[in-house]
Amino acid sequence: MVTAFDRLVLTVLALLAAAAAALVLLGDRVGVRVIEVWPPADAAQVSTLVRPRVLFDQPMAPPVRAAEAPLRITPDAEVELIWSSRGVTLRPRRPLQPAVTYTVQVDAGLVSNQQRRLLRGLSWQFTTAAPAVVFLGPDAAGREQIFSAGLSGRPRQLTAQPEGVWDYHVAGDGSTIVYSAPRDRHGNDLFAVARDGSGDRRLLDCGSDDCFNPRWSPGGGEVAFARRTLPGPPRVFLLDARGGAVRPARVEADQADVLHCGTHRAAARVQQEHPRRPRQ
Repeated sequence: MVTAFDRLVLTVLALLAAAAAALVLLGDRVGVRVIEVWPPADAAQVSTLVRPRVLFDQPMAPPVRAAEAPLRITPDAEVELIWSSRGVTLRPRRPLQPAVTYTVQVDAGLVSNQQRRLLRGLSWQFTTAAPAVVFLGPDAAGREQIFSAGLSGRPRQLTAQPEGVWDYHVAGDGSTIVYSAPRDRHGNDLFAVARDGSGDRRLLDCGSDDCFNPRWSPGGGEVAFARRTLPGPPRVFLLDARGGAVRPARVEADQADVLHCGTHRAAARVQQEHPRRPRQ
C-alpha cells in the first residue's frame, strides 16, 4: 500500500528528474561560447610569428585525433594545436607569410568537458605585417632613438626619449619592443613601444638605479633585466610586463645565464661593468 509519505517521495524524485532533464536541454541549447580570439578580428600589422588562439567559456575536451579538430587557417599553414584548459592555440610550424590576410575558421562541434558543444562556428581575419628591421639611430638632436624600416621606404622613428635610448629588445612575436632609457642625469627606466610606434609607455620607474639590458621571455609575459644600485654590482630581476610586479632572479649578475621563469626561460646577459654615456 502506497502511503502519503511514499507519494511525496515519488513526487520529489519526479521533480528532480524533470529539473535535471531541463538543465541538460538548456545546456544543449546554450552550448559552448567563444569569449576571446587572438589576434583581434581585422587586426593589421600582425607579426608573422603570431600564434592565433581561441578562448572558450568552459574547459574543453580536445579531439582524440588532431586531424579531426575542426580548426584551420587559410591560406594553408601547417600548425600545431596546443590545448589549454579553456582554449586552443594554433602554433604555426613556420612563420606566416608577410603582408597576407589570413582567416581562422573554427567549425561547430567542439565538445567541452561537460559534453556541451560549440553550436555555431566562427571565423575571423587578420593581416600580417610587411618585413621590417629595428635599429638605433640618431634623431634630429643627435640622441639615439629606436627606428623601424621596411624593405622599401624611409625609416620611421618609434621613440622620442629626451635623453635617448640605451638598449632594446624585440619580443619574440615582433609586436612590442622593450627598451631602457636614461632619465635626467640619474638612472635608467624601462619602457615598451609597439612595432608601429604606438603605445609608448613606461614599464618600470627605477628611480636613481640603472635598469638596462632588458630581454623578453619567449612567451612575452615577463622581461628579464639588470638593475644596479651604485656603488654595487648589477643584479638580475624579472618584471611582469602586464601587472608590473618585480622579483629577483636567482642568478649571478656578472655572468651570462638562463633564467628559469616558471614554464619558460628568458636569457639575460649582464655585464659587471656598465659605463654610462656622457651627457650632452
